[in-house]
Amino acid sequence: MKRTIIIETILAILFLQTVILSQEMWELPKGLHGIVKYSYDFDSMHIDSIKNIVLQKELDSGFPDGKYYQAIEYLYRERRKDMKDFLLENLNTKLDTTLFNDSYKNALQWGLYYTDKFFLGLLGEREIAIRGMDSVALYSDYKNRAIINLADAGIYNFYEYVKERFLEGRMEFFDTFGKYGNDERYKNEVINLLTEKAHEESSYKGFMKYAALLGNCCKEYYIDLVNEKFRNTYHDDFFDFYMYLDIIDKDGTVERTKYILNNAVKYSITRHFLVGTESIKEGYYSKDLLSPNFIFFLKNVNLFNIPKADVDRNSFLNYFEPFNPHYGISTTSMLDTLTSYTNQSYGYDWLRDEAYKNELLDKIETAKNYLSSADSVNCAIEMKKFQNNVAEVYEDSAGSYPEYISNEGYKFLYYYSGYILDRLPELPNDLPVKLKDNNNKKATDKNRWK
Repeated sequence: MKRTIIIETILAILFLQTVILSQEMWELPKGLHGIVKYSYDFDSMHIDSIKNIVLQKELDSGFPDGKYYQAIEYLYRERRKDMKDFLLENLNTKLDTTLFNDSYKNALQWGLYYTDKFFLGLLGEREIAIRGMDSVALYSDYKNRAIINLADAGIYNFYEYVKERFLEGRMEFFDTFGKYGNDERYKNEVINLLTEKAHEESSYKGFMKYAALLGNCCKEYYIDLVNEKFRNTYHDDFFDFYMYLDIIDKDGTVERTKYILNNAVKYSITRHFLVGTESIKEGYYSKDLLSPNFIFFLKNVNLFNIPKADVDRNSFLNYFEPFNPHYGISTTSMLDTLTSYTNQSYGYDWLRDEAYKNELLDKIETAKNYLSSADSVNCAIEMKKFQNNVAEVYEDSAGSYPEYISNEGYKFLYYYSGYILDRLPELPNDLPVKLKDNNNKKATDKNRWK
């Protein structure tokens, strides 16, 4: 249960970071659970009545999030296709200089002006929107909103102001301060301040409150910082750091897991990392934990005579299967992976006899040639030969033949060739089988697909 909550929380943080890093302009806030609620029943209004709210620009409707803002938001969200030109033509509030000395009315007209520039930015008028939002930040009561929007759009002209708000603990400026690290003028100071603040915190949540902000600007440093904290944490939080790193730096998961298992001295630690293989298949852990590299390590690591850990290790090795890639991965890429698995199996001594290794590699190469010629049937035949060959050698590996395949090699080569066959046309059961003896052995001893 705790593991699921941790993962869901981490994914929420990372989703927000992805949105921030990928957008070209600011973002229209999402409603709770994706549902947008308005203070006015726009669905029951005639479209002309909603358009009139925009055209009249009544001061009393000028507060951000007020009637004027919500009417535009409704047209933008619900009727953008047919209302875009109308909005582009009429989001044109002019500031009345005679109202500058009336703080109340001036705030209202700036509210109208801010709303126009905000939605013009969403409609693609970047230059006009940025220039207008800059004016809002300099001269109006909506300075904070404007500065945050500008940072979302990659404009960083208010660093000292943002830094002061951040140091005051103003949460609405935390993400914005992290984004200012994208500007070379402020990058080093942002990194140093966030690092200092993170190290002042003793808990996982406190540390990540600051460290995660570095993901907005300095991902490599951010990963290094969290990794360092993970390696120097010796209480329950270390698993939280591990799970977080598994999401933001999957390439490093195997090495981090090796580090833990190489240094663990009690079962309360190893139990977190010798997990069920189904958890990996379901995406809770990196698929690299099902790679030949990790399996070879796990088989040979010294677990300091922790009996329960040995039980978990053996269970993992007995039940693991190579990861089956999603259907976005091409069959050609899978054949390349099978080539890699064959070479790695030979390197780890899971497959013996170099001539036999080359025989398997030749079959993969032949299958690739058929596939590149759009002959998927013959590609499937070659893969079936490969799979049957692996199965027969594995079954005979206790004998005196020079060829040998271990349990680990069998799983990577037999199962993965099966994944490839699943992508190819199904072969008929009555397909002629070409048999020949192997290296002058009697055919009755070792009949194989060749």
